[in-house]
Amino acid sequence: LRLGPKVVLARFGMVHPATLKAFDADGPIAAVELFLDAIPAKKGAAFARPGFTAGSSLAVGPSEQGAVAGLMMSLAGLSFLGPPVIGVALYEMAEFAPFAANAALLALALGVALFSPILRRTDDAPLAEAASEPPASQPGPEGGS
Repeated sequence: LRLGPKVVLARFGMVHPATLKAFDADGPIAAVELFLDAIPAKKGAAFARPGFTAGSSLAVGPSEQGAVAGLMMSLAGLSFLGPPVIGVALYEMAEFAPFAANAALLALALGVALFSPILRRTDDAPLAEAASEPPASQPGPEGGS
């Protein structure tokens, strides 16, 4: 199994009869060798980021969407710098620490997603109050009376 012409992700095959005999195994046995280090990282970000940024922009009114978009892009850039440094520091303390911290952050994010009143909002009240002013990304009417 390849990713492009050069990157091998896995090899499949049948175990040699001499190896089967050495391990006292019966019949033909198929085997797979996975090269986990060759699997590209961060493919899920392409699917997660649009929903993440859309959810954050929908949580505020039109006049605040530009500020929220800027904050989201700043956090996206920061996410390439902070987690590797923090992960290595946690790994130096204990091998399981980065995984435990990740699980705790995911549990916290799930709690916020489930119990945040802003994220559960179904009415348009905050959006209705800002409807009289144009969004920050769009100019108001020009000229005329």
